[in-house]
Amino acid sequence: MASFSDNSQKEGISFRKVKSFFGLPKRQARIDKRSGKGYFFTQSIDPWQEYMKTVITYGTYDLLHIGHINMLKRCRALGDRLIVALSTDEFNLKMKSKICVQHYPERKEILESLRCVDLVIPEENWEQKVTDVITYCADIFVIGDDWEGKFDFLKEQCQVVYLKRTPGISTTVRKNQIVQKFSMGTE
Repeated sequence: MASFSDNSQKEGISFRKVKSFFGLPKRQARIDKRSGKGYFFTQSIDPWQEYMKTVITYGTYDLLHIGHINMLKRCRALGDRLIVALSTDEFNLKMKSKICVQHYPERKEILESLRCVDLVIPEENWEQKVTDVITYCADIFVIGDDWEGKFDFLKEQCQVVYLKRTPGISTTVRKNQIVQKFSMGTE
């Protein structure tokens, strides 16, 4: 691990500038794609990294539908890399009072198979968003407009974008449609 010095341009070494947070030194994060864990380095591994925009978004993505796909494509269009923080089954149950039809490993694999998604990490609590933005060097935080204003505190760390949802579709609507179709078929 290289240490930060004033002669950062010596020998072609470039550094990713990350905003300081609560007095932490400016540093760079590198993500281990297998584990999804972030590690801090001060030396840039990829000289092009400082020119890439990283977008991060959050969600459950149960019963993946066109609304999810539209949102993810629009997120990716805002930057060069898209990180999706996927709510774990435990987080959904305890904090959101949601029971997922598809379990976390299945939802994660589905998201990882999408061309527009570069990395999927677990969302395990509400408070991790600040840490994730710093750890993954996110330039843009994106969430649906149903959360408008709730994440403005992240503007100190990155750009915050609230995207409009696809009209007429949601996982709740989709689950209700499935229940209606099956209840009509059994009568």
